[in-house]
Amino acid sequence: MTAEVAVINKSAVAIAADSAVTITSIHGDNRHPEKIFNTANKVFALSKYAPVGIMVYNAMELGGVPWETLVKVYRQHLGQAKFDHLDDYADDFFKFLCNNETLFNEEQIKDVLSTAIRKFFLTLSNDIDSQTKAIEEFNKQIKKLEKADYADSFDESDTRLSREYKSLVDKAANFVFESSIIENLKTEYRRLTALAITKKIHFDSYSGVVITGFGEKEVFPKLAEYRTDLVIFNKVRKIKQQIYKQNHRSFGKVMSFAQDDITRTILEGINPNYAEEIRISAYVLLNILPEVIIDGIAEFDRDQKKHYKSVSQNASLAAVKLFLEWMDRERQEKHTFQIERAIQFMPFSELAEVAELFIRLTQIRQRLSFDSETVGGPIDVAVISKADGFIWVKRKFYFSKELNYAFFGKYLDNSDEGT
Repeated sequence: MTAEVAVINKSAVAIAADSAVTITSIHGDNRHPEKIFNTANKVFALSKYAPVGIMVYNAMELGGVPWETLVKVYRQHLGQAKFDHLDDYADDFFKFLCNNETLFNEEQIKDVLSTAIRKFFLTLSNDIDSQTKAIEEFNKQIKKLEKADYADSFDESDTRLSREYKSLVDKAANFVFESSIIENLKTEYRRLTALAITKKIHFDSYSGVVITGFGEKEVFPKLAEYRTDLVIFNKVRKIKQQIYKQNHRSFGKVMSFAQDDITRTILEGINPNYAEEIRISAYVLLNILPEVIIDGIAEFDRDQKKHYKSVSQNASLAAVKLFLEWMDRERQEKHTFQIERAIQFMPFSELAEVAELFIRLTQIRQRLSFDSETVGGPIDVAVISKADGFIWVKRKFYFSKELNYAFFGKYLDNSDEGT
């Protein structure tokens, strides 16, 4: 897990991330203890010359290649090129990854895909202990996925698997299921796998990618969030999560990614998990209450009780809905809106300070619990503005600056060994 945040107003966007990365080893059905490192890099400049940055969360690799390598190789490829819109940077970045056999060779792609398919089958295996159940479950999942939208840039033609990929799917199925269960079910589980690869569903080991900043023709900052997990068929399998763009009427905005409960608690004035418990409890209790009261009225016959229960329960549910809507308005007006108004006018330095503070508070909250500290380590902070570009405010290094003057001196030459 990780915590990342973007604090945005009309002038700039400040981005911040912790440095913790959690490694969990899984072999067969055995899940090994977690190992947490507090030195991961999750914030990068996407270009040396343009005001565009990128953050990565959850899985720190795509197709077995670290995101840090992917970003820096792309940055070297991009050079001094610039685009009119932020979306163009995102499209060019993913296009670069799609057609790069140096980064993703065919053997590597198949190996990663095989692991992903096995994990997908494992999510179904608990409910399958016979061929009858296998047929039911496969057909149920196929119908469900056929109704789903395709992932970005995928279509029906991608569901027609080649012989090599069919063989890979067969091996994964035989690894997870008993041969007697899936005998004569190749058509079903191959179709299911093809849909799972091409439709908008997330595999467990997805990466969150946040690209933010300014295109050459954009006066206000913009942010785009994607989730991606595979490179296959010369495409990056990605799903666009959200787009946010400031305009001349916008207030400030705080956007959190990955572990966001503490950030939302500050913005909304209540922990989101606690708020959900209140919502559920209110509906349950006020649905039961009329039934308990009316059952205690001896003068009512069965039909009268049924009638008044229905009327009372409908009135109770309407009252709960009204109460929750009122609470949402209060939350927006007294908490979120006040914070967003303050952020609207913040200078660059304070945007950076606020972004760092959200991550720091998440770290402190985890320290005050018995949960694993999956948010930790140094906090990297950068501010991206139209005029100044991508500026580091805080950044960790794994080496001594005093011993590596050459590293900083050649940052803007053709080699891309810098940050």
